[in-house]
Amino acid sequence: MHRAYHVSLSLLLLVLTGCAPALVMDDISHLRKGMSQEDLIADVQRKPKQQFTVAVDTLEYSILQYMLRTGTEKQYSTVPAGTGFIIVGIDSPYEECYYFAFYHDCLCYWGFIPEFSRESDPAIANLGRQIFAYTEPEKMNHDD
Repeated sequence: MHRAYHVSLSLLLLVLTGCAPALVMDDISHLRKGMSQEDLIADVQRKPKQQFTVAVDTLEYSILQYMLRTGTEKQYSTVPAGTGFIIVGIDSPYEECYYFAFYHDCLCYWGFIPEFSRESDPAIANLGRQIFAYTEPEKMNHDD
């Protein structure tokens, strides 16, 4: 009976935490402009969740998308226990999409989409809009 509880809890934790670990701020705090994609991937020791290219005017940027852990949130589940159930609260990581932009294989900007959009350089601000359009096409075409 205790074994079933532990197996259920272990499976629940595996589902909630996912397979590939997200980046944390310590992973990216020492990155620098000019790094190559290969160097960045080796430095953070994880492959990107997604890789794609977007164009801003006549310039093409290569984008690496990672998940970045930005906090935790409480998740509740009901787990069998004996002849009943118990409610288990687990602090699970809260993760958001984080992007690295490369021009000619040199890291030129990184951050969340809103950070790109607030950049004073118009090309980078437009790059944020292009990344959003690529990753969230249904939101771009939604008329409210």
